[in-house]
Amino acid sequence: MIDEKKLLCAFIYSAYDSGYCGLMLEREKREEHKRLYMSYIRDKKYYPKKEIEETQEKIMSSVNLNGTRDYIYFGHFDVVKSRIEEQVGSFDEAIKSPIILNTALNCPTNLYKVIEVNGHEIMGGNIVLFDVRSLRVLDGLEIPKVGDMVSGHWGYLLEVVDLDLVNRYLKFSRDYFDKIKRSLRKVK
Repeated sequence: MIDEKKLLCAFIYSAYDSGYCGLMLEREKREEHKRLYMSYIRDKKYYPKKEIEETQEKIMSSVNLNGTRDYIYFGHFDVVKSRIEEQVGSFDEAIKSPIILNTALNCPTNLYKVIEVNGHEIMGGNIVLFDVRSLRVLDGLEIPKVGDMVSGHWGYLLEVVDLDLVNRYLKFSRDYFDKIKRSLRKVK
């Protein structure tokens, strides 16, 4: 598992790069922040604390209370669900839409077992949804080995995780992903 500052930068970077998050920022400012996050992940020289605090008040409030990993692996589920309900209405009804379902699948952090490593890209099997996905590894992050358990957010790898976190995540995320699985069956 990596340094929490790197983890938070990778999490926010992947959210911004998804095109779904960070839309309240002007495009140029969002791109500049992404460069700052990438730079910190790569060389750990300037941690963009000021930029994160200015643009991510809700995240930082939760991180300051419970810690970075608790927010990313557990607290973010509630944020995703709340945002979907604010924008569209009932979560259970909203995820019947393929577009909303895509967000509900990719916005929370997912866990994967690495099945292939190819440079700065891995193939991972989602341990909850049982699909296979390609994840990009940002420069400066550890490249996992086949068989490692990793976390991913949108199309990016976050970190190699330990079994304790995997077990806690599986228990915590069960209800959320059971709803998603029911919607996936209806879409197929």
